[in-house]
Amino acid sequence: MEELLVMLIAGILSGCLVYVNSLLNDLVPIDFHAEKYMDTLLGTNGFTEVFNIFLCFGISLIVLKFLKKGFEQYILWTEGDADADTLIFLTVF
Repeated sequence: MEELLVMLIAGILSGCLVYVNSLLNDLVPIDFHAEKYMDTLLGTNGFTEVFNIFLCFGISLIVLKFLKKGFEQYILWTEGDADADTLIFLTVF
């Protein structure tokens, strides 16, 4: 009886091995290139537009942070040394 159960389980597992292997092979491109997979699935190119929006927003925040730090250092004199070299301000930013 045990041998019959072992053979049944081995047969089921060996039959499922090919299917699971194909699922895992397709899983890696989906994980690492999710935006391409979703674009082809939806039929639109919406994720590149969202990426461009976030990129512009991120660059705007970096520029705003730079201007805020410069204003606090050179106008308000509350942060850093206003008499220091400007190159230090650019590199420490």
